[in-house]
Amino acid sequence: MLRLSATLPFFKQNTPSSPMARKRIVDLDFLRGLAILGVLFRHSSWDNNFARAGWAGVDLFFVLSGFLVSGLLFSEYKKSGNVRIGRFLIRRGFKIYPTFYLFLLVAFLVYPRISGSAFPVPNMLSEIFFVQSYFQGCFIHTWSLAIEEHFYLLLSLFIFIMFSARCITNKPLMISSLLTVILLVILFRLQFVYANRNEEFVPLFYTHLRMDGMLLGVLLAYLFYFSDSFYRFIEKNRTALIVLALALISPLFYIKAGGFFFNTIGFNLIHLGFGLLVIIAAQGRLVAKLTETRLLKPIINATAYTGVYSYSIYVWHLLFSDIIEKGFHLQTGGLLYLFVTITGGILLSLLIEQTFIKIRDRLFA
Repeated sequence: MLRLSATLPFFKQNTPSSPMARKRIVDLDFLRGLAILGVLFRHSSWDNNFARAGWAGVDLFFVLSGFLVSGLLFSEYKKSGNVRIGRFLIRRGFKIYPTFYLFLLVAFLVYPRISGSAFPVPNMLSEIFFVQSYFQGCFIHTWSLAIEEHFYLLLSLFIFIMFSARCITNKPLMISSLLTVILLVILFRLQFVYANRNEEFVPLFYTHLRMDGMLLGVLLAYLFYFSDSFYRFIEKNRTALIVLALALISPLFYIKAGGFFFNTIGFNLIHLGFGLLVIIAAQGRLVAKLTETRLLKPIINATAYTGVYSYSIYVWHLLFSDIIEKGFHLQTGGLLYLFVTITGGILLSLLIEQTFIKIRDRLFA
């Protein structure tokens, strides 16, 4: 999933308990770590509740993405009264494209050697132009990257329109607009599921059927930045909301994905649950306190550290797995798979992603 900095660049000055600006928030990194570990377990050889629920790591990334990416634009507006859409998209590109296109180059060269056949050209073009959520691509995991890319463009257009119309601070209009689009996505998905109601498993990869999690993240970010009462409500009811969030996401562990439940109301339930966890994590109140516990501190810190490099790990993990299995004829899907995918993803992030982020920050600070 597209890696997002788990820093919130602006917090309300009238909220003393908010983290300092530009400070990494371990709670958000921890959630990203859980999300990428869920995906890795889902693609492993293990068969347990966490592995079976791991597919929802993508949806947790979606909610995080909507919250953090829109938060960059909202915070810029709060600080300067301006929104620079071009600069925003350029900075996104520096973070995303180098890793992804290097991955494509390596994969297009490696797979013919380890599998004996090259990818069809139309499939390769789908990957190159980020349309693999609609047209057949080459890999089973990059459809989510296409949705992320479409989201960046649509979010930029939405914010540009609202900024040009001087409506960003119009809370009723902004909130009702976001709720309307979320409802439309849900209705599109219900219509699609109903049309395929006789199918036992209905995969949902189209952007217009899966963007409601990101839009919920945008709505939460808007309330977070523009509504002091919302911030205080979350802070005051934190414990009850965490319990509610866990209850909402609990069906992940005992109901199969791809069936009627998750394709209808199931997605909405887990998005709400993830949204509550994200907003509490943004306040630094989800797991940070637990790091004071000697037993939990190394687990939380290791998960958060993994989350920092989740984008690179996500992009490369299946290629690493196939190289191990088909190139070296070693059994994968277990501890070796976890070690190679996490370590390799971190190293490539430090080599590629972080290098281009430094260049970006010099050119577009």
